[in-house]
Order: sequence, then structure tokens, then C-alpha cells
Amino acid sequence: MKSQAWLKHLTRVAIILSIFIASARLDAAAASYQLNETIEVSTTGAWDRATIIEVGAAGGEHEGEYKVHFIGYAASYDRWLLPVYFRKVTPKVASAGVSKAAYQRDERIEVSTTGAWDKATIIDVGTAGGEHEGEFKVHFEGYAASYDRWLLPVYFRKVAGGEPTTPAAPRPAAMSTGSSSTPDLQRVAATHPASVPRLGNYHLMSYGAVGNPPLFLGHIELLAGGKYRISHKRSGDYYGEGTYVFDAATNMVKWLSGPCKDNAWSGSLTIERAGKTHKIRLRSTTTATNSVD
Repeated sequence: MKSQAWLKHLTRVAIILSIFIASARLDAAAASYQLNETIEVSTTGAWDRATIIEVGAAGGEHEGEYKVHFIGYAASYDRWLLPVYFRKVTPKVASAGVSKAAYQRDERIEVSTTGAWDKATIIDVGTAGGEHEGEFKVHFEGYAASYDRWLLPVYFRKVAGGEPTTPAAPRPAAMSTGSSSTPDLQRVAATHPASVPRLGNYHLMSYGAVGNPPLFLGHIELLAGGKYRISHKRSGDYYGEGTYVFDAATNMVKWLSGPCKDNAWSGSLTIERAGKTHKIRLRSTTTATNSVD
């Protein structure tokens, strides 16, 4: 009798599971998605903006799936996913309770996507009905144009006066050792100690949604002679190495070989706290930081 009751219980569980799975599939099918559509994707609990770049063919390996490219990330992060991980981007979601009229083109603001506030200027405004409706394109002060981003205004806060950006003073040109592609960083540092990335360990941190703690990825060690090595840990155990140069005219670390180049990382340098902290922005959500205290 007990075995029969157990079998009935298992049968009920199986029926409930089948109904749940069928319901999930129907819900996923209810929202249709198209090639080149901008959506939001969640596989980790946070929602990331992405674009559908391919649709799985009927009868093929990826039937029912969509290949997505995460905005702001290299193509190596592209993934085939089921639409259960997607949600539509609507004007209601995009505005997120902040009036689009609250911000204007050329306005100076502060932006936080990493937990810290960075100064920026709004350089473009998304058009109604367009891909970036409800968003604003911002340029981060002190960073190259490659870091300009379309963002929702939930990441912004006002700056008193919103005065125009003051052009930065020109930086000294890098000094070379006879090769136009390899600056002598030690000679530049001796003349302009605050204008080049300091040699040593830079902790790699990746930042997600506002309010979430950053993820520790390891460290990069900048070595003399334009070399570096990289590890997944806080010290030692290096899994790769390569070369880099620093262009003082653009304030950019350029990775010439190795994992940093393979990851398509950039390298805009900022020096903070009167020179105590050197920070290299590798992508919009990932930084490498060296501090002397």
C-alpha cells in the first residue's frame, strides 16, 4: 500500500512539473524576438542590455534559441540562449521613473555604474521610437571616446550649475628609445612621474549592477621594459604575459600582445588621490587599480 501511495505521489509531481515546463515554454513563445532587436538578458540575476545577432534555424542545433551580443563586451562573450532569459525593452523600462526631460544634451552630470561617481557630459539623446529611446550617450571626462556609453538616467545625478567641461591641459608626449612603437616608460616617469602608469600589481575588479559588490578577477603586474603578466589570484600563479606601451598624448595603455590584447581590453589611465591611486579602465565595467596605501 505504501508503494502505491508513493507511486501516486510521484505521478502528481511529474504532472505538475510537465504543466510548469509547458507554461514556461508558452510564456517564452508569447514574446517574439527578432534579429537585431535590443533586449535585456538575465542569466545571473541582473539584467544586461544585449542585441540579438542571430536566430536559430528550425531543425538546427540552436532551434528555439537566439545568439546575443552583450553591449559593451567583446564578441567572445556572445552566447546562444533560450528566450526565457530575455525581456523586452520598453519605454517604461527605459525611463525607469526618471523624466527624460530631466537631462539635456551638453549637460555635465555625474554617473555611477560601478559604485563610484564619475564626471561625464551628455553628448547625445536617444530618439523616441529608436534603439536608444529613454537613454543618453555620455562621455566620461578624462577617458577616450571609446568609453562613451548609452545609459539609462537611473545611473545619473545632477551637478550644480552643470557648467561646460574645461579642456584638459595637454599632456607631455612620450619619449622613445629610438623605436617609435616602444616608449621608454622609465625616462618618461623620471620627467613626468604623475603621467605614466606606475609599475606593480593592479587589482582587476568587475562591476555589475549598481549596489552589487564588485567581482575580483585577479591582477595584472606591469613590469619594466613594457612587459606585463596576469593572474587570476592576488599574487603569483601567472597564466599569461605580454607587452604594452603607454601613449602619453592620449593617456592610453595599449596592449600589444598577450591576454589583455586577446580580451580586447582598452586602457585609459586616471591618477587619483594626489597620485596614490593609478587606475586603468579596461572596459566600461572592468578596472585595474594600483594604490600605494
